[in-house]
Amino acid sequence: MLKASDVTVVSAGQEIPNLGKRRAVATSKIAITFDNDANLKACVSALQVSDVALALKGDSMYVWELVTVTGNTIMFGVSWYDKEYFDAKRDAFTSKEHSRIFEQFGATADDFFVQHFVSIG
Repeated sequence: MLKASDVTVVSAGQEIPNLGKRRAVATSKIAITFDNDANLKACVSALQVSDVALALKGDSMYVWELVTVTGNTIMFGVSWYDKEYFDAKRDAFTSKEHSRIFEQFGATADDFFVQHFVSIG
């Protein structure tokens, strides 16, 4: 049985060929706490489906970073590889498309804690 202080690594993030040749221009850190295990598991599942879709897509403008779970909180990141794409999509989690996804695990965009970090130089 996991204790609230335990951290479970759900995914190490997407491994994309030649990723090492690119430098992230920004990083986003995301966290959400769920009221129950079912919604937490549904969110983990949605992230895993998205991770596979990114892998099939190939060279992407962004990739998922480490996905971890502590208690009922899931934390993950996004590395962005194109500044214009980041500027256009940084708040995509507030879109209607994402709202429909979030409904699957009883969440809204307001439930997410999101921080963006932009590289300088």
